[in-house]
Amino acid sequence: MNKIDSDLRNRCGIYMFFNLQNGKRYVGSAKDIYNRLHTHLSRLSNNTAHNQHFQNAWNKYGEENFIYGVLEYCSLENQFIREQHYITCLSPEYNLTENVIANFGHSPTQETRNKISQTLKERYSRGEILTYKQEHNWIKCYIYDFINLLFVKECNCLNDAYRYLQCTRRNQSQTENATINGRYVISKMKFTFKHELQNYLYENILCYRGKHGKYLVVKNQLGQIYYYKSISECAKANNASASTLRKNTHFNEDVPYTIRSNGYKLYVTNKFIPISTNDAVPIEESSELLQTNIGEGWDANTEINEETKESSSSYSVEIEPDLSE
Repeated sequence: MNKIDSDLRNRCGIYMFFNLQNGKRYVGSAKDIYNRLHTHLSRLSNNTAHNQHFQNAWNKYGEENFIYGVLEYCSLENQFIREQHYITCLSPEYNLTENVIANFGHSPTQETRNKISQTLKERYSRGEILTYKQEHNWIKCYIYDFINLLFVKECNCLNDAYRYLQCTRRNQSQTENATINGRYVISKMKFTFKHELQNYLYENILCYRGKHGKYLVVKNQLGQIYYYKSISECAKANNASASTLRKNTHFNEDVPYTIRSNGYKLYVTNKFIPISTNDAVPIEESSELLQTNIGEGWDANTEINEETKESSSSYSVEIEPDLSE
């Protein structure tokens, strides 16, 4: 079937997409198949499908090489049990998991969960499937509180991290280099020491990104460097006029602008100077790690901001003084 019939409205059941070129399949379920199929086609056509594996195949082979249709109508109470049945029997190649319970957004009853769990345990005992984590080769990621430079939580995958923070992703590509609620950041890299986390933040996330360069830098007479992510923040920290500094962001490292209030040198550059220290301080765990309500009070639909909220704090890098000056 390549036409979504209106008779599918408000019909609960199991559906499948089939690739005519290689025979690979995607199986899903919905309480309203009509709406679900329309959603699938819309997201696949706009390259925004949640399942990147399925999306890549759709992009490669084109819509004309896929057919889709209903495998079975069922009651709402049996939706996930029947979906698990077909996934278990067919092992559809485009599904990211053979465990229906693990799919985000599903809310099966405890009885349904128990039945699905028992089926998976039996298949695992017979050697038919590996563990869920082994099947997906999950890439671990780590949540950090970048305001206090604290480690918050280790997660099995990015979606787990976003769910833990009770925050949704705007799109599949938004993973790193984005901040959440002006306080948290998710990274695929694990940091042991604070200066490692600081270098990552300064270089990739908490940076200026002006038209004359990526970093807004202030250097004092001792060679200490401060990074700022906004002109207003820089002006406040250095007791200067924001409008005056904004007019002088074209200065570079060789010819910096001198801030009148303190004599510090201001310039914009694409060159990042990392922190190096002989006294490495380990990253401590946030006390929120033990709390289950870390996101309590937030809007569950909060989007991830490209930039962090402005604050009065600056980001400094200790370097050896340049004795040639």
